[in-house]
Amino acid sequence: MKSHGYRERAEETFQRYLLKCQQVAERHGIPSATFVLRKMNTRWGSCSSKGGITLNLHLIQTPVHCIEYVIMHELCHLKHHSRLPQEHVALCAEFPSLSWLSSTPESALKGIRKTVAEVIEDMQECGEMVPEPLATRKFSGKFQVRISPEIHRNLAMEAAEEHISLNRLISAKLAHA
Repeated sequence: MKSHGYRERAEETFQRYLLKCQQVAERHGIPSATFVLRKMNTRWGSCSSKGGITLNLHLIQTPVHCIEYVIMHELCHLKHHSRLPQEHVALCAEFPSLSWLSSTPESALKGIRKTVAEVIEDMQECGEMVPEPLATRKFSGKFQVRISPEIHRNLAMEAAEEHISLNRLISAKLAHA
C-alpha cells in the first residue's frame, strides 16, 4: 500500500471518528478539537494544552473501538489536561450513542453497564428490538467489499505473484491488520 494512500485513509477515518466522539464529548462539556497525524514510537495519541490532538498514523491498523477510545481519551484531556489517566470513557459497540465518563476504568465500566441495562429495559418495555450482543452473534465468515477497480487489479496482481487466491490474500491481510 502506498504511503500517501495510507495517510489519506487514516485522515478520513480519524476525521469521521473524531466527529462521532466529539458528539459524545460535548455532552460532558468537552470542547471540540482538530488533529494532526504523525508516526509515533511510544504513543497512540497526545493532546496539547491548546486543544490540538496528535494521532499516531499507525492507529489506523487497530480495531475501530481502539481508534474511538484513543480519540475519546485525548478529548478528555481537553477538559482536564494532565498526563495522569484521570478520565476514562466506557463505550458500547451495540449502542454507539451511549458513553460513560468516570475517574476510574472500573467506575466507567460500571456506569456504561448500568446505562445499557436501563436502555435495554426501556426498549423491551416499548416493544423495540434489542441489538444482539456482538460477542454472542454468529457470523457466516462471508462478506462483500466494494473497492475501486485499481485496488482490485493491484490485489489480483499481488495474489497472482504470490501464487495464492485473491480470497486467501485478502484474508491474510485482514488477519494481520
